Amino acid sequence: MRLADWTQVFSNRVLVQPGGIGDAPVSCPAGSRPFGGGYLTDTLAMAAVESSPATFSAWDVVVRSADPNPHQFYAALVCSTS
Repeated sequence: MRLADWTQVFSNRVLVQPGGIGDAPVSCPAGSRPFGGGYLTDTLAMAAVESSPATFSAWDVVVRSADPNPHQFYAALVCSTS
């Protein structure tokens, strides 16, 4: 399969408090659909509880932090028109 006309989009950064949960939804541009998604963070003490399509044009990432300090994360999504 060839991935034509793809783009990568990112959610806003989400601050997760110690022991807390954060949610980062992200949507594809009009006319495109999610191909895959994930998240980026600056700590190994944050793990995804959920990372999956939310609709036909959006992705949602929920993480839980086990770190004693607050950390940020954001969702990343690859979208395609094919």
